[in-house]
Amino acid sequence: MAFDHPAVHSGLLPLAVAFVLTGVLRFAFSPARGAQVACAGVGFGFLVGYLATLGLPAWPLAGALQKLALIAAAGLVVGLVLDVMRAGVASVRVLGVLGLIGALAWVFETQVRQAEPSGLIEPALIAAGGALVLWRLAGRRDEGVPPAVTVIVAALGLAGVALVSASLSIAQLAGALAAAIGGFALWSWPVARFSFAAGGTFAALIPLLALAAITTLLTKAPVWVLAPLILVFFADLVSNRLPAGSGRWREALQPVYLAVIAALPAGLAVGLAVLAAGGGGDADLYYR
Repeated sequence: MAFDHPAVHSGLLPLAVAFVLTGVLRFAFSPARGAQVACAGVGFGFLVGYLATLGLPAWPLAGALQKLALIAAAGLVVGLVLDVMRAGVASVRVLGVLGLIGALAWVFETQVRQAEPSGLIEPALIAAGGALVLWRLAGRRDEGVPPAVTVIVAALGLAGVALVSASLSIAQLAGALAAAIGGFALWSWPVARFSFAAGGTFAALIPLLALAAITTLLTKAPVWVLAPLILVFFADLVSNRLPAGSGRWREALQPVYLAVIAALPAGLAVGLAVLAAGGGGDADLYYR
């Protein structure tokens, strides 16, 4: 497979980078702190995938996809600092919501500047749904790999929505984010080792939510097709009730159950996007 193949840019490369740097970060710090900061490897993996897919963004940043690069880089730095400082769940939640609002306001800069009520409905809906998801994910930081699994499934669902909405670039970036989180998750399955801490919120979830906003901004996908993706982050309420034994066996099976249950609302989002696109999506995929 050639290095310039999309599967390499949005799959193998971010996965490999995230996997390696997760291990490097773990061993660069003490065992306790290293297990918490390791998820910053996700941010590095995604940024490498972004650069491989779209290249270095021009300055000054103009388009929404160019802004995403800085949002992801800022999330990586903030998440890493908060994990080094061992910030509590409350701090991560409050700062995360503020960071999300700032990121979405920047993505929807034109609408915010116009300050027309009709133009602010879509950003407000994404911000409300995103804040709910962020609030819940930040509270699950000590559950091992399951929180990471939900973000992976949501990212893949978003990739499917973007694909049927005719944006290959957004689909690839969502795939790159899923792959980067996968590189981190490989360290914690079947045995949990690292926490999906502040780095998971800032370096993975906020870029995903910004990418969801960009999808509604640059494609024909209406905001309501993304609503089922919120349910992905509550899939554990069902999967945790399934029989999985106990001990290590349960620890290994629960993320698998979670992925299967979470895939249902993610698939529903893709199906709604197909309907919104007229039954089969646009015929020609292109970069935008």
